Amino acid sequence: MVIGVPITTAKSVAEVIRSVTWRLVLIIAKANLITRKLKKSDSLVDWNNETDVTLWRRYRAISHMFQLTSVLRGKHVKLSQMLPPNKFQMQPLPDDFTPGTACYPWPTDFFCVKCAEGWAAFKSITFESRKPLTACEFRNGYLNTSSQLLKFDNVFVK
Repeated sequence: MVIGVPITTAKSVAEVIRSVTWRLVLIIAKANLITRKLKKSDSLVDWNNETDVTLWRRYRAISHMFQLTSVLRGKHVKLSQMLPPNKFQMQPLPDDFTPGTACYPWPTDFFCVKCAEGWAAFKSITFESRKPLTACEFRNGYLNTSSQLLKFDNVFVK
């Protein structure tokens, strides 16, 4: 017996499978499990309101179509190769930084950005129409040159 339908012959097995398949299709259609189409604006990061876990979930959900996007020094940047929140806690990072502040913990191959709760780690960053930079290249070119902290801005599209 399969899902309340008795099986008597091999021919009826195929009929039962078809019946069960159609039942599942109807259940899915009734549950409205179809989601909206992804937009490029879904990739914009709001550092003040997002935690590292919600950012990780969004990265996993949309990174096959769009990379996470933010603004750094007035230029749009794409953040890629994000690490899971629990994979990079090698040393404690300070919690007194404001959301959007970037740092490079030694000796690692990623840079971290402060979220509303926790830190998000990325291995690569791409500036507008440029080739991707690794975290080490980003540290050498941007994080070491400024005496002040490097801060990502929030992007809001209306």
